[in-house]
Order: sequence, then C-alpha cells, then structure tokens
Amino acid sequence: SLTTTPYDIGYKSLAVSLSDMAAMGATPVAVQMALTLPHVDESWIRGFSEGFLSLAEAFSVDLIGGDTTSGPLSISTVLYGVSPKGTVVQRSGACVGDDIYVSGNLGLAGLALAHVLEGKKDVEPLMQKALNQPEPRVALGEAIRPYANAAIDVSDGLIADLTHILCASHCGGVIHCGALPLSPLMAPYLDLPAQLQYALTAGDDYELCFTASPGEREAIDRCALETETACHRIGHIVEGAGLTLLNTD
Repeated sequence: SLTTTPYDIGYKSLAVSLSDMAAMGATPVAVQMALTLPHVDESWIRGFSEGFLSLAEAFSVDLIGGDTTSGPLSISTVLYGVSPKGTVVQRSGACVGDDIYVSGNLGLAGLALAHVLEGKKDVEPLMQKALNQPEPRVALGEAIRPYANAAIDVSDGLIADLTHILCASHCGGVIHCGALPLSPLMAPYLDLPAQLQYALTAGDDYELCFTASPGEREAIDRCALETETACHRIGHIVEGAGLTLLNTD
C-alpha cells in the first residue's frame, strides 16, 4: 500500500520470516537480505533499515550479508535458525485425538487490509499495527517445541494453513467456530458471521496454529503463561481428511 511506511515495510519483511521460524520451534540467529531498489531514496532506506534492524535487535538476529541491486522494488530475506537435533516441529506430525490451538487472536489484520484497500485514511492504530507490525511468536514456538506435534503460522488464513497440516499429517480436523479468538476491535465494524469469516480466511495474522495431545494441556497452559501469549483450544484432529467447521448451534 502507498500508505505503508518504510519502517513498517522493513519490520514486516523480517517479521514474516521470524514467524516461519517460530512455527518450527527454532531459535533465529542470523539473516541475509537481498534488496532491489528502483532508485536511491535515503529517507526511505533509513526508515526501512530502522524497521528491519529494530526487530533484528529485539530477537538477537544478526544481519550477515546479502545484496543490493537496482531494479523494481523487491525484498527477500533468508533466515537461519537452530534447534536441538531432531526437535524441529513440522507440519506432518498431527495425530488423531490431538487438540488444535491458535495463539493470540484472528482476523484483525485482514480487516485492516480491507480498510486500507478501500481507501480509508483513519484506520484504527491498533488495527493498523496488527497488519504492519505483527509480533512473531518465537518465544511461544520455542516453549511448545517439546509438546507440539505439528505447527504452522497463520499467514494465508486459518482454514488454508490448518489444511496444510491436515494434508501433511494425513488426517482431518474439526474447528468449533465459537472457540475462535476474535479481536474485540472488529466488533464495531462487522457482525459475528463476518468476524468469523475474517478469522477463518483473511490471513496476515502470523499467529501460531499447532496441535498437541490432550495430555499436554497443562504444559501448553504453562507455555502460554510463561511467554505471555494466549493459546486457545479451537478444535481437534480426527481420522479421515478435510476440515469441518462447527457453528455454535
């Protein structure tokens, strides 16, 4: 969007990669960046760098190289991380009977994007922040690593991303829509069905969706408390294939 600041672009270009790392339960350590620019704009580069490096510093990630070239604006990051051997959380480990969790809340970033695309100039600041400065759930990913069987970050929408887990794990899933964590900031703009639609399909939330055995509920609650990140049980894994959505009735 033309209204997105260079700081936000720099921040989010690293945040989305940190979110992928969080979904694997890995600890990010270093990043390379390739930046292609149509022309040199020092104020843009300064804002972009501040956004990128502020997040890198917050997560103790070193920028170790990359490339800068001339051409249409393009930003690519390659993030390196570590985890103990054999402990990376994959998409393919969900088991029948597992609980399905999602962190934080869903839908707000998608609503913010809709408002931006509609040309609204006074988008709620917290809504705008959800879109432009998502918080990578790295600490939560590291904490749940011993307990989660499968995980993914919600970038394309809960239905789409959870379906990736179901396909990789050769199983089905059930979501109880009444258990979805909806941001209260959406209520003034949308009725409940529309809020659920955004939560299920809009994407750009960069929350973690993961599965764990019911026997790990206390451990997951402890991880949520220790990392100050809400984790909501929204459904369960079943035999078969596909995703079933159950309304409150």
